[in-house]
Amino acid sequence: MESRKIGKDGNTDSLPLSSQRAADPGGVPIFRDVPFVRVTIHVDGAAKGNPGPAGIGVTIRDLERTVFEEGRYVGEMTNNMAEYRALVFGLEKALEYGARHVVVFSDSELVVRQMNGQYRVRSERLVPLYEQAQTLCRSLEFFEIRYIPRAQNQRADALADQAIVLHQVKSRIMGNE
Repeated sequence: MESRKIGKDGNTDSLPLSSQRAADPGGVPIFRDVPFVRVTIHVDGAAKGNPGPAGIGVTIRDLERTVFEEGRYVGEMTNNMAEYRALVFGLEKALEYGARHVVVFSDSELVVRQMNGQYRVRSERLVPLYEQAQTLCRSLEFFEIRYIPRAQNQRADALADQAIVLHQVKSRIMGNE
C-alpha cells in the first residue's frame, strides 16, 4: 500500500491522540488542549464523460463514527480534476472539524502517487488543485494518503455518482439540459 506520512517537523513517528472536546457559548465544538483530532477520509471524484458533468464524494470518520459525508456536483471537468476536488474538499472539512491527524483513502492511483511525490503533476489543469491540497496538508500535524481499490471506496463513490445524477435530474426538470 502506497502512502506518505508527514508531520510539520518532518517527523513520521506516531503522534498522541486526544478527543477532549468543549463547546463555546454558541454550542460549536471547540478543541482545547488537544494536540489534534484523528480522522480518516474517503474521497472520490467522478465525471460522466471526460470531461463531463462531475461530482465528488467525501466521508470523514473519527475514531467512533462518521462525522461528515457529502456528495456534491462540481461542474464540468475531467475525472482527475474531480478526484483532486474531492481531496481538497475533504481536507477543508477535516480542518473545519479540528482534525490534526488525517489519513486519506482514495481509489485514484494518480492522485495518491502525485501527492506522495512518486509522479510529477504535468497537467496544467491539475497543478492548482495539487498545490491547494499540498497547502492544506501542511496545515496538519500528520498527513498520509493511501491508495485503495474502488471496491473499498464504495460510499464515497456512491456519493459522487449520486451528486451527478441529482444534478442531471434537476437540470431536466428545470429544462436546462
